[in-house]
Amino acid sequence: MGRESSNEIKTRRKKRRVIVLLALLVVGIMFGPRLRSIWDLKQDISVLENQKAALLKRNAELTQMEKKLQSQEMIEKLAREELGMIKPEEKVIIKVIPEQEPDKAY
Repeated sequence: MGRESSNEIKTRRKKRRVIVLLALLVVGIMFGPRLRSIWDLKQDISVLENQKAALLKRNAELTQMEKKLQSQEMIEKLAREELGMIKPEEKVIIKVIPEQEPDKAY
């Protein structure tokens, strides 16, 4: 009933190490795939947040453009430039550029 021998102590330590390693292995097997899924989801969230920020910025730009296009000045400008429309009291002056004759080759 005396002291334990050093061999017995070493054997117990080895058993404890093996048990701890097996426990870590079991925990790794059980939770490893879940941790990987969580990691992947966090990456997806990051990508989606970046896309959301870009889309919000684009939406603000389009809203501003819509307001600008609906202004009376822009409607008039587009009617003049795109459709060639004029106001009733205006006269259109068209600058005619004479055609140059091609060089005659002899």
